[in-house]
Amino acid sequence: MGGQTSDLLALRPPTGMQLFCVSIKTLLLSVLLPWPGAGQFHVIGPRAPVIAVVGEEAVLSCHLSPSMDAQDMEVTWYRNDLSGLVHQYRTSQDHLEHQIPEYQGRTEFLKDNITKGHVALRIYPIRPSDGGEYGCFFESSTFYSEVQFEMLVTGKSLQ
Repeated sequence: MGGQTSDLLALRPPTGMQLFCVSIKTLLLSVLLPWPGAGQFHVIGPRAPVIAVVGEEAVLSCHLSPSMDAQDMEVTWYRNDLSGLVHQYRTSQDHLEHQIPEYQGRTEFLKDNITKGHVALRIYPIRPSDGGEYGCFFESSTFYSEVQFEMLVTGKSLQ
């Protein structure tokens, strides 16, 4: 009968103190460990090619999903790959020292809605050589994502 008593004690629900300790451990883990997906985002860009007219300006836009403040993120616009730097924004300012020569003096980073994760790049005046693949790359302290899209350049207005 002595063996039955110890078996029954092992099946008892935990005491208040044991529940308290488990609750504290759960709380600490939930605060200290990041939630799955915390800080993650996707970059959304134009679904169709951007049409630009020689001699005019083109605005290339992209945004974060879910919407979040991107002021402290690095945002890089590039051609073909990250070595073809068109424009770079980080530490709350433009960094153009590595910009490829054909874009120098022709780009403007539009950040009016950066607190909502919406940014754009104005390129002006458009040249025939501006057509091709572009990328918009966002990097936070914990995550990065990018989108690629195409810009088609035409010599005449489409109106």
